[in-house]
Amino acid sequence: MTAGVLWAMALGFGLGLRHAVDADHLATIGALLRSSSRRGPAATAALWALGHTAAFLAAGLAIVLLGLRVPPAFQPATELLVAALLILVGAQGVASA
Repeated sequence: MTAGVLWAMALGFGLGLRHAVDADHLATIGALLRSSSRRGPAATAALWALGHTAAFLAAGLAIVLLGLRVPPAFQPATELLVAALLILVGAQGVASA
């Protein structure tokens, strides 16, 4: 691998770590950990991370390999979907408390 590719991978990893500790992620993981009685905290966090990684990897590969263009309305629509999911997880956490 060239130095440029390694630098891009390191930058992506660093930005991913920064994204992973955003307040919405920490709150969601906290709610999931309180509500997951069948799995331990490490398993719940690992499954959350794997699902997140798989979604980003699939979207990124589709965009790069298939030459797809992301429509301008994509970001607001996905942010709305994420907000709805966070509200759902929060409501489940409140209901189980």
